[in-house]
Amino acid sequence: GANKILAQAQELAEEHSIAPDTEFGRNRAALGDTTSKRPVRIGPRARWFEVDSAPRIDLSRSSVQNRILAFLSQSPGPHELEAIFAVGWPGQQVQPDAAAHRVYVAISRLRTLGLKKYLLSRHDGYYLDPEAFELVD
Repeated sequence: GANKILAQAQELAEEHSIAPDTEFGRNRAALGDTTSKRPVRIGPRARWFEVDSAPRIDLSRSSVQNRILAFLSQSPGPHELEAIFAVGWPGQQVQPDAAAHRVYVAISRLRTLGLKKYLLSRHDGYYLDPEAFELVD
């Protein structure tokens, strides 16, 4: 949207050394820096996300990934496989190894869609890098 266009204009201004005393320079200073400092923006109810200037990823038809991303973005982690499975597949009962496999596949899919550097794991579970994302309207 508008923030992306402004960011591109600011990059061009810096690249071409546009002086602050020009009309563009004054307008740019008046607007301030409206671009996000966090690379990942997650939309309402995690129906979509954006990473840097890449196209928006729509999760509205990917209910499992949508529920998992909503959970990870709204509750600090890390979260164990069992908790992520319960969120991704509510009410389902499967063998622990099958549940773990489903979670691994869902996490892998989110990473492939653009969250590879930000959807992290530790010995005690998965979590989103809290410094890398913001929830937006």
